Amino acid sequence: MDARSLDIRWIRHRVSKTVHHYRNGEDLYRDQMEEYVGRTELVRDGLSSGRLDLRISGLRPSDDGQYVCTVTNGASYGEATVDVEVAATGSVPQLSLEAYEDGGIRVVCRSAGWYPQPEVLWKDPDGQRLPSVSQRHFSDERGLFDVAGIIIMTNGKGNEKWSCVVRNSRLNQEQETSLHISADFSVVGPDRPLQVTVGQDVVLPCHLSTGVDARSLDIRWIRHQFSKMVHHYQNGEDLYRDQMEEYGGRTELVRDGLSRGRLDLRISGLRPSDDGQYVCTVTDGASYGEATVDVEVAATGSVPQLSLEAYEDGGIRVVCRSAGWYPQPEVLWKDPSGQHLPSVSQRHFSDERGLFDIIIMSSL
Repeated sequence: MDARSLDIRWIRHRVSKTVHHYRNGEDLYRDQMEEYVGRTELVRDGLSSGRLDLRISGLRPSDDGQYVCTVTNGASYGEATVDVEVAATGSVPQLSLEAYEDGGIRVVCRSAGWYPQPEVLWKDPDGQRLPSVSQRHFSDERGLFDVAGIIIMTNGKGNEKWSCVVRNSRLNQEQETSLHISADFSVVGPDRPLQVTVGQDVVLPCHLSTGVDARSLDIRWIRHQFSKMVHHYQNGEDLYRDQMEEYGGRTELVRDGLSRGRLDLRISGLRPSDDGQYVCTVTDGASYGEATVDVEVAATGSVPQLSLEAYEDGGIRVVCRSAGWYPQPEVLWKDPSGQHLPSVSQRHFSDERGLFDIIIMSSL
């Protein structure tokens, strides 16, 4: 029947507010929800044949849900519901290598522009699906979801592909991107720890097994325990934004070896805090490789100074002092026969440089 003279309202089910109101040939906007202003239109060319269709332009995530179409004609009333499932498939995921952790590299998969909140899955080299170690979701000003999924990727034997899949279950659609660990893209480090002295400069060696030109690659040197950036080089440029503060002005990628696949890092003015493991990571598009370098920092301190300080327990208390050691040194006493004796007490102090001073007491 002709609906042009009826009272027609479209309302939201949960909030019970007006989306659009039409009555006797006129659109009434006084009670319209603010978020629908300028976005709704009753399709007039169908009214004469009893169609009450509502057009909503520029769908938003907030439009998701149930709508109720109500019709009143004098004392007569009718209604029907329409469920609207709004969805959006977001961007192709972007993978970034962010830290060395738990024997592998923490890889973050980021994608934006999804609705509803998507699921993030990982595929291992065998194609088996793995859950993320953690997932974070953020809603932007439009109500769309940005997502970040994290996994710890262990370096395999080569020719392996790890994939991140972001899936919209409502649309049954997904976006996928992969990271390849290629047997032709292996990174090699030294087979033994580097032993260096406090105050010296050191070059951490690392190279590509194929010796290919590395000047266009993404090269990162990071700390194993701290999982933070020591030095970042990308496409011919050193990037310092994420560098650890304690390495500021102290690191340099040795440029003259890059064309031959050498990724060596020079660190100047070695400190005790530089002791530990470093990881050299290389990314070329979707290919990735890594190698570790162990650095053992040491310092030999001053010649011990002996002082006789007090008469005690039938003997003389002798104090042995020395400064500037790393790591914390061991102190032994020898009696006149050359036998080792334990100390009565030991005290160790770390100075502002991280070097150890010691005060050791014994009774003679």
